[in-house]
Amino acid sequence: MPRRTDGTLRVVLSNCPIMPPLKCLKIGKTDLPRSNCSEGKGNNQHQLNQKDMANYCDSTYRIGGEASELDALYNLMLKLQDVKENGNWVGHIVEALNEGKIPQHLSTRGWWDDIEREEECIRFHLESAWEPLYEAFDFICSKYKTLTAYFIGEEPGCEVFLKRDNELYAWFPDNFYLDAKPPKGDYVQEYFIDIHTAFRYIEKLDDVNIITAEDIEALNLTWQEEDEDAYIYLHEFKEV
Repeated sequence: MPRRTDGTLRVVLSNCPIMPPLKCLKIGKTDLPRSNCSEGKGNNQHQLNQKDMANYCDSTYRIGGEASELDALYNLMLKLQDVKENGNWVGHIVEALNEGKIPQHLSTRGWWDDIEREEECIRFHLESAWEPLYEAFDFICSKYKTLTAYFIGEEPGCEVFLKRDNELYAWFPDNFYLDAKPPKGDYVQEYFIDIHTAFRYIEKLDDVNIITAEDIEALNLTWQEEDEDAYIYLHEFKEV
């Protein structure tokens, strides 16, 4: 299972080929259907139990701020887990901090787990529909004076690769994700901090020189001539 540079594991939901958000890195097989990538966003009716009919985004969050406010949010999340049905639903936090209401525009279709109170932050994993739900966590943090949400999240089917890092702690240093299937080889899934390191890694896969994205595109075409199931994608995480 792929492990990001920050030490977190990424849950691999599928070996299906996916397309990156950057035009210059758009290489490989054809796009997957995207008809369901926005279906249900912002509609909070039935979001509590609705876990079907969605592509799921895998994210790691760290909430930073003053210790007293971190403790308050952390204790709230633990309490909700214990006393509410599906207590780890993101909507429960929003309701608890907003007089029992969820703004209609806000998607809360996500569930956290593995929550920990670290020295400088609250850390947890999030599984959510289509996107990392950073707008929901920005709303949650806005209810406190000092809290800010930082995260890295990916949902390959809808081409979502997003992050927001903390400049001081650099919790999420990865900027590129390689997804490849060499001819007659095993699947390759690796993370990189910079594109040059990614290029050097790709060169070792097939003894080629990689200088630009066009070189990766040429390699992809060569691989597909040898094996129709072969592909290579290099995705860049967009900072938001």
